[in-house]
Amino acid sequence: MRIVKLHNWPILMDDCCSLLNQEWPRSKTARIHSLSKSSDYFPMCLCLIDDGDNNSIIKLETNSNGDPLDKPIGQLIGHVKVSRGSLEGEAYIESLIICKSRRGQGLGSQFMVSIEQFIKSIGFTSITLHTIDASNFYSKLGYSLITTIEALGPASVNIIAGETKTQSKFNQNTNQLIVTNHQQGTSSKLSIDCPLPPPPPSNPITNRPVIKQEKIVMNKRLT
Repeated sequence: MRIVKLHNWPILMDDCCSLLNQEWPRSKTARIHSLSKSSDYFPMCLCLIDDGDNNSIIKLETNSNGDPLDKPIGQLIGHVKVSRGSLEGEAYIESLIICKSRRGQGLGSQFMVSIEQFIKSIGFTSITLHTIDASNFYSKLGYSLITTIEALGPASVNIIAGETKTQSKFNQNTNQLIVTNHQQGTSSKLSIDCPLPPPPPSNPITNRPVIKQEKIVMNKRLT
């Protein structure tokens, strides 16, 4: 296992996009735009590569040793984004993910230990993060709860795929919005008079329902 910096291996951009969209669906254009900001000056995207080495110690590759147009040997199985925090000496991590087929093998914990060692080696003294449903995982790694905040965020794919679905279609001839609710095999329609709507988004994946989410803020001192 080894960790490489995404900006040293831009050929991994599409694979990173697909990996992150397993958990947090987003348009490819927006995702690539975010990933392309990775640099040594932060934010920095780190990729976990399975290169066939069964050694439990994950090695960090600090420099690119090959042509950036070539893929590093191995399979992309993890990602994390590291940024500077708002406080002196604080690093902020987000978008930590292990591919679904490799979960349950302890890779997430090993990845985090290596990330912490790297962050400490470049001068940071603490790490802060936000999580919605992984507080137990981070607690086992020594992270403490600081506070909780409420924020609006896109609903998960599971919520969208529930029993109740809502569809809408605008009739330009009558300036009416036709809303259809489907639930348990039945449907009902409601006509609403309204002005012309804005053009639809280019990718429907970004048009998910927005719901209230409770984010847990956690922190760890690096000693």
